[in-house]
Amino acid sequence: MIYFTGDICLCDKAFDIGFGAGSMIAQGKIKPFSHLEKKEGDVWVGNFEGVVSDVTCRENYTRDSFRIGTDTFGKCDSIIDYWGIANNHVMEHGGEAYLQMAEFLGIQSKGVFGSNERRTVCFEHQGKIVAVTGFSLRAEEEKHKPLYWNLPELSDIREECERFADADYRVAYIHWGVEYVTRPSVGQVRLAHWLVDTGYDLVVGMHPHVLQGYEVYKGKYIFYSLGNTIFNMNYSPCRYGAIVNFDPETAEVSYKYIYINDIFCPEYSEEVNVPERLRFKTLCQTVGKEQNIEKYITSFNSGLKAYRKSNNREIIRNIGKFQPKVFVQIFTGFIKRRMK
Repeated sequence: MIYFTGDICLCDKAFDIGFGAGSMIAQGKIKPFSHLEKKEGDVWVGNFEGVVSDVTCRENYTRDSFRIGTDTFGKCDSIIDYWGIANNHVMEHGGEAYLQMAEFLGIQSKGVFGSNERRTVCFEHQGKIVAVTGFSLRAEEEKHKPLYWNLPELSDIREECERFADADYRVAYIHWGVEYVTRPSVGQVRLAHWLVDTGYDLVVGMHPHVLQGYEVYKGKYIFYSLGNTIFNMNYSPCRYGAIVNFDPETAEVSYKYIYINDIFCPEYSEEVNVPERLRFKTLCQTVGKEQNIEKYITSFNSGLKAYRKSNNREIIRNIGKFQPKVFVQIFTGFIKRRMK
């Protein structure tokens, strides 16, 4: 079996430095993959949302935001065999840090993909050849030139797909979509259909941090967003995710729900424990139905506002955990942003 996850962040974020997932791992307080089952012969594919490096271009408290050192990674007992490293956080600490991460994760696992140097990883499993291609369709906001496959042209995607025409299965593993919105845009649906028409047998998406529906198009599954797998986001919709199960022998596709507990670790969850509005049975009904871009933008604004409220409550609740220097820098940064 091959398992595909959503976003995995093993790091502290800007608003939990010193007590986030990265710190908890470094202190030996959690093993984030401990509740996930990996049987002998299974292959796991995950998206690393952050940076693993011992170098950074940053100087203030954000040098520890979305970054863990190589020694900390070694304490997390990762079950991921192939890491996707094409997303909007991998360049936060500069090109040198990204290259160190690509090399390090390539050694610590069976391989990485989604970089400019290696867009696709190809491997044999259960007697079948599987090619997984990673890229990001989210604009890069850092000043550093992206070293991952970012905003590729359709012609380049088609060419990459055709490079692995001899594979039994080709999978598109994409960082795309809009955060905190539980349905894909009509443009995403059109692109996803094009990917299947081009030759991809499975499309797996992430980035919105919440679950979105899936559909079967011409017999091929398209999962628009698996939500989070490991992430410190207390906002309730961000704590539910899914893992896609793919059997190369039969080409059968299924999924399991997960719930991220209070110490950032995913646990399998029965559907009955997932809020009805976040179940695939509900979410799948919205795929391809939204044609009004204004309503879609309103959904994003509503989701972002709800997430920020939840995040602000968490900051206040954890105010005593911050180092004084870090808190002052965070508060100063907040005031500057509000004054713009």
